[in-house]
Amino acid sequence: MGLDPDRLRATTTDHSSSFFPQLARYGITDKQITLRPWEEAVKDGSGSGFFAPSGHPGNPAHSSFSIEYMLSDGTALEIAEILHGDGSKATAGGIGVERVSMARNDQVTTWEASLPPFKIAVEEAAAASGAALPVGYFSLLGEKKA
Repeated sequence: MGLDPDRLRATTTDHSSSFFPQLARYGITDKQITLRPWEEAVKDGSGSGFFAPSGHPGNPAHSSFSIEYMLSDGTALEIAEILHGDGSKATAGGIGVERVSMARNDQVTTWEASLPPFKIAVEEAAAASGAALPVGYFSLLGEKKA
C-alpha cells in the first residue's frame, strides 16, 4: 500500500508469536513489536493482544494483534486489528481503509474535518444520478430532512 515498513508497528501478546515470521516478511521485525502481558490484554479486551469487547453482540473472544503506523509527528495510528485463534472457528480482522489513507498522507483526519467533503460528495452524487439524498446524509450531518 505504499507505506514505509520502518514506520509499521504491531502490538500484541506472546500468544501471537507464530505470526511474527509473517509480520517480518512485511517489514515488521521483532524490534517493531510491542508485547503486552496476556492477563492485561484479556482484562482490557479491546484488541492489541485479545479482542473480546464487553457487550459486543457476537461475543467474540480471540487472540489478536494490531498494526500501527507511526506518523511523522509521533502519533501511532492503528490501521488494522487482526483476530486469530487455534483454527477451530472462523476469525476475522479489519483494516481501516480510511486509516491507511491517513497513514499514506501522514495526517490524521478528524470526524469533523471529514464532514464537509462528505457533504459535497454525497450532494454531487445525488445531483448527478437524480437520486434523493439518503437518510444517513441528514443523520451524519445532524440536519433535518428538508
